[in-house]
Amino acid sequence: MVWVFKIIVWVCGAIALLTGANDFWNGAAAKGDFGNLGAHAAGPLVNFTIRFMGAIWMGFGALLILFATNLSQYKLPLTIAFCFVVLGGLGRVISIVKHGMAEGHEIAAYGILGVELVLIPALLIWLLVSKKLTGA
Repeated sequence: MVWVFKIIVWVCGAIALLTGANDFWNGAAAKGDFGNLGAHAAGPLVNFTIRFMGAIWMGFGALLILFATNLSQYKLPLTIAFCFVVLGGLGRVISIVKHGMAEGHEIAAYGILGVELVLIPALLIWLLVSKKLTGA
């Protein structure tokens, strides 16, 4: 079952890497999780920020792929990475509570929240309790 865990982490990393590259390359014009932000939001400051965050997300994805190659060596950094994803999901929940859900994007939002608040915590628990994953 170690290979299943590694594949899931690798796929999550690949998705982050590819979506980050999309945001880095296309900025506010990126057709991504929530579609194009449109001309009203495509100013220099928004593009400046989206491209930076795209590079960070792309790097995060590359690190997940690296971490999947040797779970015993990268257990601590993978644990920390998973915790940051869960924290990001909690940030999204706070945003939804304070500002509501973007209309027309509910399915994407619930899917993303499912990954951040269900899948990643499940992987984190699996990583922490399974001695087979890290050989500990």
